[in-house]
Amino acid sequence: RSQGDSRVFDLLVHSGTRPELSSIANGMMKLIDVPGHNESDNPVVKECKDVVTSLCHALMILVKYDNITTSATADLVEGVAKDAAHLFGASEPGSEFAPVMFVITQVDHLEHGDALDGNDSEEEDGARMEIAELKAKFRAFLERRPGLAQFPGFAERVPILATGIDKQVLTGRKLAFDLEELLKRLTDLHRAREALIESRKVRYATGIARPLGRALATCLETGGHPVIATDVLERQSQQRRKLVMAAVSVSTLAVGGWMAAAAW
Repeated sequence: RSQGDSRVFDLLVHSGTRPELSSIANGMMKLIDVPGHNESDNPVVKECKDVVTSLCHALMILVKYDNITTSATADLVEGVAKDAAHLFGASEPGSEFAPVMFVITQVDHLEHGDALDGNDSEEEDGARMEIAELKAKFRAFLERRPGLAQFPGFAERVPILATGIDKQVLTGRKLAFDLEELLKRLTDLHRAREALIESRKVRYATGIARPLGRALATCLETGGHPVIATDVLERQSQQRRKLVMAAVSVSTLAVGGWMAAAAW
């Protein structure tokens, strides 16, 4: 909108599907951009984040290249590990698909980030080494996160990709960095969505059934009752005691009245 012009225009941007993703563009999988992990002053956004992470079937966690070891990223990892434990627990050794992956973004801004154009092999090797060191540093950061300790081996095997937009991507010549692998993993997630949905349901059901089974087993061993049943029995016992006390009071009053009449 230009200065002094009160008119407001809507801009619609339409983009086509990349050929690599044409087989999964059927509306059966949604990609949801979820903000909120660092918006402490926006409870509505944070609540939306909590709901989405607890119900989703896969997580792609994006971290900017210069934020891989910050406290904000640590809080993010701890939060999603708690809210989406069903996904972190599903990333088991030997599993065909990884429902959780990390993506380091904007690596083209690194010192040698724009050198992967095939023109200078020495600079290209330097860029690849720089990105490999960045991934190793981030993986070591994940291994130190307390919230991931409950998922043995997760930090060692979780996929860590690196993406960026360089000349090759802009000219359409080639998908630089790990963009090609990222698109392949999206295709794999689409193919495995039914299994991932089923896995989420099973893990949630198991999370409910196991504590309940342990509680019932404890009741059988100790001869006790579940909490609600115990409360009901206690209320019934109290009611019976009240009835007995009321009957005794009536009997006492009757006897006292008779004795008073006799004495009169």
